[in-house]
Amino acid sequence: SVEQIACPMNETSEGSLDALFDGDKNTYMHSTWSASWKGDHFLQMTIENPESELIFKWVKRASNNSSNGAPLDVVIWGTSNEADLEVNEADGAATAEEFNAWQQTWKELGKGTFEYTLADEQTNAANTVGFMSVKLSEPVKYLRMAVKTRVADGDVPNGNKYFHGSEFRLYRAALNMDESIISAVPENVLKELKEAIELAKEEIADGAASEETLKQLEEAY
Repeated sequence: SVEQIACPMNETSEGSLDALFDGDKNTYMHSTWSASWKGDHFLQMTIENPESELIFKWVKRASNNSSNGAPLDVVIWGTSNEADLEVNEADGAATAEEFNAWQQTWKELGKGTFEYTLADEQTNAANTVGFMSVKLSEPVKYLRMAVKTRVADGDVPNGNKYFHGSEFRLYRAALNMDESIISAVPENVLKELKEAIELAKEEIADGAASEETLKQLEEAY
């Protein structure tokens, strides 16, 4: 939820963090371009039940400038010390290193790259929805996703390597049968689906998948 995220360098003239959770791809958040934050722009998260294996979902901005600015390569930093949430840039910061002073306190836990391979259902725009899987070196309560490169990485107004997006979600990578949609499928339907999948796999491997098998698989699904 929006209560669990923060962005100290969020742009004040457009977008908002609320947009990342409103389900509307036509709204968006935008880190600053009008002020000067020459270090890494980041999204901060609070994880009540820390996990080490995570899946990040990011949906590109749908309106103007949608072709550039979405996070691509990122570094995940973390801490379990609540006091570190107040640690940001150095006093009087002027260089990228001084704006990244907080990285002397926070710990680098992992790296990842978003892959934008899916279309968005609301806008039908291709290559809009991206996922990234990251295995952290340790689970911690507080995370910062620092954006190192962006899609069409080029525009740097006032020294800002800003990023933007319309939706954000964070998932634990391990299957949770209490939350998974598969747990709601009746046993008999699940059994038929598994049998149809196995039969289809065998026939496809032999290069002889029949229309009847494909129809059975479709009906089971």
